[in-house]
Amino acid sequence: MQVMTHPTSPISASLRHRIWQEARRQNAAIVTKDDDFAVGGAARFGAPAPPVVWLRLGNSSQKLLLSAFMPMLAKVITLIESGELLVEIRGQESR
Repeated sequence: MQVMTHPTSPISASLRHRIWQEARRQNAAIVTKDDDFAVGGAARFGAPAPPVVWLRLGNSSQKLLLSAFMPMLAKVITLIESGELLVEIRGQESR
């Protein structure tokens, strides 16, 4: 599995499309807080969809994001390798 990053500031639709296409090309997953990738991404950017890990943690620091994501990494990889295209990681308040 490849790891790619994109800017944390708002990004244009054309950049989102390029990120989507590059993730497909590199067989990579997109890890994002952006619902544009998670909800209707294939319709918006083209199928087949790359796996998307959707961090649903609200406004949070990088430290909080990593503290929520890293303990789940092995499970996320297992889910993606088993064919899941969308993996959601939610904060405690969302459960």
